[in-house]
Amino acid sequence: MIKRGLSTQGERLARRPRRVRKRVAAFGLVWVVSLVFAFLPQLGAVEEPKQYRWVNTLGPPGGLGYDTRIDPRNPNIVFTTDQWAGMCKSYDGGYTWYPRNEGITSRFGPSLDSVPIFCCTIDPYDSNIVWCGTFGMRGVYKSFDGGETWVKMDNGIPDLEGMSFRSFTIDPSDTDIVYTGVEVPLIGKNKSEGMIFKTVNGGQSWFKVLECDALVRHIMINPIDTQILYAATGIFDRPDVRWEGILKTVDGGQTWFPVNNGLLDDNGEGSLVVGGLTMHPDDPDILFCATGRHEGFGSEPNPRHGGVFKTVNGGASWTAISPEYHCWNAVEVDRSDPDIIYASCEHWFAKSYDGGETWKMTPLGLPGVYSGVPITITIDPTDPDKVFVNSYTGGLYLSLDAGDTWMDAMDGFTGSEMTDVSMDPHNPSVVFAVGRPGPFKSVDGGLSWLGVGSVGGQYQPRPEWSAVCVKPDEPNVVLAADQFYGELYRSEDWGKSWDIVLAIMPTDQVSYPYSLHGFKAIAFAPSDTSIIYVGARIPDKTIEFERMTPFDTTRPSMGIYKSTDGGDSWAQMNDGLQDTTKNINEIVVHPQDPDIAYICTLNSGIYKTVDGGHHWMSASSGLTRNDIRALAIDPSNPEVLYAGAEGGGVFKTVDGGLSWTQVNVGLDAEATVRGIVVDPLNSNRVYLGDWHTGVYVSENAGGVWRHINEGLDNRAITALDISADGSALYATTQGGGVFRLGEVPTSATLMGTVVDAVSGEPVPAAEVSLFPTVATIHTDAKGEFIFPKLPPRTYTMTVTAPTYRPHKDDNMMLMGGETKSVDVALCRRLYPALVPWVNSGVFYPGDTIHIKARLEHKGPSLRVDLYLALATPNALLFFSGGGFSAGLSGFPLFVMTGTDLSFSIADIHVSGEMPRGEYMLFGAVVVAGTFELYSMVRTASFEIAARR
Repeated sequence: MIKRGLSTQGERLARRPRRVRKRVAAFGLVWVVSLVFAFLPQLGAVEEPKQYRWVNTLGPPGGLGYDTRIDPRNPNIVFTTDQWAGMCKSYDGGYTWYPRNEGITSRFGPSLDSVPIFCCTIDPYDSNIVWCGTFGMRGVYKSFDGGETWVKMDNGIPDLEGMSFRSFTIDPSDTDIVYTGVEVPLIGKNKSEGMIFKTVNGGQSWFKVLECDALVRHIMINPIDTQILYAATGIFDRPDVRWEGILKTVDGGQTWFPVNNGLLDDNGEGSLVVGGLTMHPDDPDILFCATGRHEGFGSEPNPRHGGVFKTVNGGASWTAISPEYHCWNAVEVDRSDPDIIYASCEHWFAKSYDGGETWKMTPLGLPGVYSGVPITITIDPTDPDKVFVNSYTGGLYLSLDAGDTWMDAMDGFTGSEMTDVSMDPHNPSVVFAVGRPGPFKSVDGGLSWLGVGSVGGQYQPRPEWSAVCVKPDEPNVVLAADQFYGELYRSEDWGKSWDIVLAIMPTDQVSYPYSLHGFKAIAFAPSDTSIIYVGARIPDKTIEFERMTPFDTTRPSMGIYKSTDGGDSWAQMNDGLQDTTKNINEIVVHPQDPDIAYICTLNSGIYKTVDGGHHWMSASSGLTRNDIRALAIDPSNPEVLYAGAEGGGVFKTVDGGLSWTQVNVGLDAEATVRGIVVDPLNSNRVYLGDWHTGVYVSENAGGVWRHINEGLDNRAITALDISADGSALYATTQGGGVFRLGEVPTSATLMGTVVDAVSGEPVPAAEVSLFPTVATIHTDAKGEFIFPKLPPRTYTMTVTAPTYRPHKDDNMMLMGGETKSVDVALCRRLYPALVPWVNSGVFYPGDTIHIKARLEHKGPSLRVDLYLALATPNALLFFSGGGFSAGLSGFPLFVMTGTDLSFSIADIHVSGEMPRGEYMLFGAVVVAGTFELYSMVRTASFEIAARR
């Protein structure tokens, strides 16, 4: 599912001559532009240039993770690789990371900023020696200083177009002997072949020892007889020329033969795509493998059919030991206790403590975040409960309890491919971003990110989200969309939960790749936010399936949908778009008139409506490109719009789309513009994001553009969003996460009052605490408290006081710059009123219990549930009625709600046997939706008797 910006080496080389030719012209252009900037200020045409520096938020988490390796001598040293971020090193056991790419010259991606490192291996006897290999191009690198710097060492390996290095294996008897597994794609044929290269002189030169019809993923070497090696071929997302399964050599790679007996059943069902292979640490004849493919990446039969298998005879035969799932991607055995085996697949992690006889399945990753497809499982050699999983799309996860729970382990880097960004326009600390791992929210300007993709209560969302938009006047309402399944989601609680409000494709009609559609554009009408326009499109080129199909812009989609009730109902509105493919890239709505809107399309230019979408008319006069990716309207003069073209730079209209003029001074004339925003308070200031060269600003309404890339480590811009006051600008990138320009509030204040739930009187000296750890404080004589300068995030707040039940709020969300005030009503603890029975026997059906009780209450609205229950804990009454807290069950007498309550009770008839014992009368009080117990002792008088 990977799609590189410059997808092949040939394309990269093809671009270079054009760019080189343009540098000569660009030099002259820069000289002219310099003169323009020298004279324009004197003419009053531009303002004094602002200084701009980007902040890398290092998030959201995600990326195309591959290998994670722990130093066998020092488990605090850990390496991890990512196709976008390159090689990263941790010095504290994987909790924080630092890029270590010095000497690695390979670059790729739309902007050639990314470091495409796939695999890595540490020398088992010299931790200063580390190997790594590249994705999509020739590149083998070796470090002699523990991964701090690198030297390219790939002499003898042919420079094959699109080749990727998938693994390294070092001969433990002679560490100058190294094997590397390679994928070689057949460009244009949607197939991959594989090779293994070998060096016997520490990388000074390499020679080929295997060429096969499937990519080579893992290579395992028998440490007792190093002439014996196993090669696992295939991976979940790559079609092969032919299935190869597992290959074995007994002569150091001179000859190879398959060892696949048992991986397919008697009917030939199963998979020889072996994404995982590992060896028993004490017995090299025992190996474990993980097999299977995912749908959508090829046409093999039963693409998801696979399993976990074990051999005890060096591959002569394999036995299935699978947990109950259909496609497994990674497997690993604990070196300190080989009975402990871990396996993983999309969404799931499995562990066995008995050599694979039984398994326990737990969710992989974090709630609300797509965990991706696991590629590597890495176990800490000193602690088998400490486990890393590196995955495609999801990035790196760490568990400290053998997979029961997980944490994001990407502090210090990200490789996340993000597609859109939208902020609370009046609080730039609050921002939503979506991309391949799903949707994320930050409440501190990107300092931290929270996955918020729990659609319909699911633990994890689908991947590949394409658009997000915060409602301008009600920022707790957010719309977002994926780009594969044609669903539009709405959240009304800041992304905590989502519902599907529009689905344009039946689930049974979703198939790869030709029926995939999603929503690329979402726009609220600024003057009436109950009116929403959304636009459908085929999947984005930036993540189109690699080599599976070209990006066919003639493939039709489903056009425009509109809601006039905030998203509750929708109507398709494509009149006038019949001659287009109805692929919508962007929508903007007139700031004062919700009936006027503009759309830009994938291959049909720009269209405009003046009647709320009932009819669309072409507004493309003057455009020299039909593929328009970005659109922005000047809020102070809605007749002025800017349009960004794919390979055509920027166009501007000053007459509401009647005519367009190219405004590319300072830009590459073939710039690929993916985002444009106009400063809401200064319409002369316009920002644009280019997919290849970063962000530009014009201080004179598009007259001249200049780069503002300081601090922008990844220039592959996919979207921009600006705050209502123009103080903050966010940019999403392909492979670099989210960047921010401008300062935003990074602290919050929480204040409040604690009162008695019944009387409403303040509760002094109540203890108020926040988790994660913040200093505990106490309320003053007025019951008030305040926490100033808190880091924005979601806290758990607990309030306690003597004689009161604790109050707990697990969702205390504080946003940057916010001062939040809360009122807490505490309910008193239960003081049971124990009443002995007059009759010492057991009561039977037909008996009558005479109860005389009274309650008086004036004050805050309460709901009172009155129960009669046995005083002995955990005793049960044989009555109808539900259970109660503290193990008590009770017979519900009645429920009342109000601000002025009084009641009295007469006779209650027994409907079932009632055991002998001491009984109590108590009440359950519900305050502000929270269920609490409250003593009836001081507020009620009663007596209980029984009579026949």
